[in-house]
Amino acid sequence: ITDSEYMNYILYNPNENKLYFTDKLLPKTLFFYKGDKLPNTKIVYKIFKNAETILGHICNKLVYKTEKYEIAFYYSKDLKIDPKYFKNFTYLNKNKNTEIMKSIFLKQIVTTKNYIATTVASKIIFVKISDKEFIKPLHEIIKEQ
Repeated sequence: ITDSEYMNYILYNPNENKLYFTDKLLPKTLFFYKGDKLPNTKIVYKIFKNAETILGHICNKLVYKTEKYEIAFYYSKDLKIDPKYFKNFTYLNKNKNTEIMKSIFLKQIVTTKNYIATTVASKIIFVKISDKEFIKPLHEIIKEQ
């Protein structure tokens, strides 16, 4: 759950291999990306150790480049996720990135020929999560992106 306008709620279902999300501008619509929408693309990776401290977490920086864009992820090894859940999520090389980082990212910079987009965590709240949090929410419209 984020405070952004776009993708303010995100839920990945590994059984369906779909990433569901909402957008504040269209609150009645649940969007999704298919995890296998595109195969993995050829990428060049670089890792920079101890690149930045974000919210008290020392972060490494993973940079990967394709022919069309570059993405930098700042991630902390102490905020772990299990990459096995993303093994079939080839769209935007999510499976490869997760396998390398084995954690969530706290900052992301996407650079293309036309724009630069930066996302940065503003706070982390650790909460106990119940199984009901993993149930796909009901919406009037479900639309693939």
